[in-house]
Amino acid sequence: MKLIKYVIILLGLFILEPGYAIHPAKQPAKDAVAIEQAESRTLSKKEVRQEKRLERRRAWISKMVDRTGENEIIVAVLLALFLGCLGIHRVYLGGSWLLILAYFFTFGGLFGILPLIDFIRLAAGGIDHYIDNNRFFAAFE
Repeated sequence: MKLIKYVIILLGLFILEPGYAIHPAKQPAKDAVAIEQAESRTLSKKEVRQEKRLERRRAWISKMVDRTGENEIIVAVLLALFLGCLGIHRVYLGGSWLLILAYFFTFGGLFGILPLIDFIRLAAGGIDHYIDNNRFFAAFE
């Protein structure tokens, strides 16, 4: 469960903020004089826009990974659409990681039929029976 969150965060950082992982983090100032100098520095309009854009991206990523409300359905549907044959959407919704093995050994969930049914049910808003459900045939409950 946590692994999926970390993968989504890392993908979001590399896709939306390609320079974020490359540049080293800014070190905090050690003394009060350096802190005052850092705070008194004025930013150009371009830097202000970049900072706002960066904050919006970080807020969006944290909101998508939070797994609450409508965003949970959106992420689950997207995972089912793109990675449905691996069963990642089921693990994201609280299922066991063994579901990934089950989807793998049944050639994408019985040749891709289960992920298709999962996608249709998730897109229709039927997410309740998938949350924390470890059964392979949860779509038929």
